Amino acid sequence: LWHHPMAPPRHVGGFGTGASPVIAGGKVFVNRDQAVGSKLVALRLGDGAVAWEADRPELVSSYSTPVVWQHSGVEEIVVAGSLQMRAYDAATGRERWRVHGLPPVTCTTPVIGDGILFFAGWANGKADGALETYEVLLTNLDTDKDGRLDRGEFDRHARFGGFFATFNPDGDPYIVREEWDFARRFLQQGANVVLALRPGGTGNITDTHVLWKEARGLPYVPSPLFYRGRLYVVKDGGLVSCFVALTGEAVYRMERIGAPGSYYSSPVAAGGRIYIASTDGKVTVLRAGDVPEVLGRAELRERLVATPALAGSAIYYRTAGHLWKFQRLGM
Repeated sequence: LWHHPMAPPRHVGGFGTGASPVIAGGKVFVNRDQAVGSKLVALRLGDGAVAWEADRPELVSSYSTPVVWQHSGVEEIVVAGSLQMRAYDAATGRERWRVHGLPPVTCTTPVIGDGILFFAGWANGKADGALETYEVLLTNLDTDKDGRLDRGEFDRHARFGGFFATFNPDGDPYIVREEWDFARRFLQQGANVVLALRPGGTGNITDTHVLWKEARGLPYVPSPLFYRGRLYVVKDGGLVSCFVALTGEAVYRMERIGAPGSYYSSPVAAGGRIYIASTDGKVTVLRAGDVPEVLGRAELRERLVATPALAGSAIYYRTAGHLWKFQRLGM
């Protein structure tokens, strides 16, 4: 019917994109946060023409899908980004509010339940210790003593080796002092957090509309799950936490589910059960509630990073080489 060309975004670290488009109010919304020139784009659903664009120059390379939050006759498009989350009027693109205190990089998508918006995310930042100074960096890695670091030198970094592009936004062959000092300041501002946000408000609502926060057991890539008045989050290592959604009271924290490893797929729930999948294809089924009881497990034996889809009485998983459908017995 139509297409709207977009140049490939240049993300910090070269990870590519992670955000999906969403539809609301006759528009398609696309998160275009990238290394330079970040923005939220709204296209007209009928013909693909630009309805509006909201520039986000301070936000760098987020992977969060926009969410539509309707309350009090207002339709907002909420996008989590680096260090902050912002909401825009769906009709005009005007910024309505922002909340500070997010991780320096956001992979997760906010979720909405019982009129509350929830965010949970983690990234390397101040919680993992400050980056060393540029002088220390040169002492440890600058083998040719030219006062700068090329890719081969930087790849020997114990913590960030292999992420040369992350600290080299201009794309030239070297990481120089200005680039390293910027990254150092940027990461130190990050705050890993689970938070709940009540609707309403304009401007900076960080100190007025946050209902509760939590700083432990945080997910890196999987988005949180709201289900039956509870908020569930999954941390790498197979650690699951559960909170009372309205108050933030911890029902349980970082309980092991017997499936260690990395987690990219977001948890989903149906029929009183929560489905959690690791990147190596282990699917764990938990009973929803106050105790993380494991009801079953499946070994798909392929890389699994996509969130499963629920439809009727079936659940669909996309692994590296297959599409799986599991059907409820008797249906």
